[in-house]
Amino acid sequence: MKKKLSQKDFMMLSFEDLETKKIANIMSNDSCRGILHFLSNKESTESEIAKEMELPISTVHYNLKQLTDAGLIVSDEFHYS
Repeated sequence: MKKKLSQKDFMMLSFEDLETKKIANIMSNDSCRGILHFLSNKESTESEIAKEMELPISTVHYNLKQLTDAGLIVSDEFHYS
């Protein structure tokens, strides 16, 4: 089941921040926004996110990398199989 963003989820950005354009591009991506919202409620793995959000694991992995590179999320550890 895909989650919808609630009206109370928001983010403030400075127009003077050099990362604002990068973050704006990421936030225009529905999958990135959905994953960010999902992770705002609990910690999770790529597999759990993919399953809960009904997304391919490759999509989740790509979007998590974008979110991490922008500093919007932090990943504590990686597991590969």
